[in-house]
Amino acid sequence: MTTQPHARPSAPRQFPLSYWIAEEVQPSAQALAPSALREMAWNFGQVRGLAAACLGVGAACLGGAALTLLVSPAAVAVLLGLLIAGMVLIGTGVLLRRRAKHRVPSVRPVMASRAPGKLSSGIGLTLFLSAVLGVLLLPAAISLEAGAGGMAAVVAMYGLFLVATSSVFALPAYFMQHARRDFRAAILADAELRSALETMSPVWTDPMGYREFGPL
Repeated sequence: MTTQPHARPSAPRQFPLSYWIAEEVQPSAQALAPSALREMAWNFGQVRGLAAACLGVGAACLGGAALTLLVSPAAVAVLLGLLIAGMVLIGTGVLLRRRAKHRVPSVRPVMASRAPGKLSSGIGLTLFLSAVLGVLLLPAAISLEAGAGGMAAVVAMYGLFLVATSSVFALPAYFMQHARRDFRAAILADAELRSALETMSPVWTDPMGYREFGPL
């Protein structure tokens, strides 16, 4: 009895970048077919989502510092902690945004992500956590004896929590959902990035298998 040899995958096709990023190429390509450009887009979206999360949570921390200064100025440790955390996170977000510009993203996964991949999932998780916190805060808000000022502080704290949870879950999900669209726009708008990818496209070969350079 003879055994049939396994079919060897065909060699990756090589086209110029303009072919791979053309909108009309997408319907004829498998929606989830792996390609170098799609891996780059995924990494591009991850970096932008992480940057947005850092900026949003950093802004919430600075807002919390301002709220602490108004409500409890004697809590110096809390105030300083929020200020430092806010500035570090915002600085990190700015650096990540700059990193995403003019740079060819890696064709390999650069970080593990547990964030939702769709905006609707991110919003749903944000609303769920916000509802849980709202239930926990309601008894405390009702029992406050500080009047309108105390209620305003609770509402402000809840608003800052909404900003933080939206930044952690909804914003990264948005950037992941639209990663390919945004990466295509970045290629078209950034001459430096486009030139680098145009150089790679006709000669790129997958060192790990038979993945093509595109489509995006």
